[in-house]
Amino acid sequence: MNLEIIIDSMPALLEGMGLTIQITLLVQLFLIYYDGGQFRAELESVGLWSFFREAYFCAVFSLALNTAGYTAETLRGAIRAVPC
Repeated sequence: MNLEIIIDSMPALLEGMGLTIQITLLVQLFLIYYDGGQFRAELESVGLWSFFREAYFCAVFSLALNTAGYTAETLRGAIRAVPC
């Protein structure tokens, strides 16, 4: 393994990682906002359609789901690290 190549390309890799993270959050936002309409009947039956038709609520919901997933994984790792 040539470490010089890895060290030389590290700035480009870090820049690409940042862009990948931004696009991933954007894709999650698009999925919730644009695909929520296919569940309109179900959302209307429970009274949530008025929230899901608004872009702001979809963004908050998407970011909350993302944060909840990372928090759950962090807590799972912490619990597994404690010896029984």
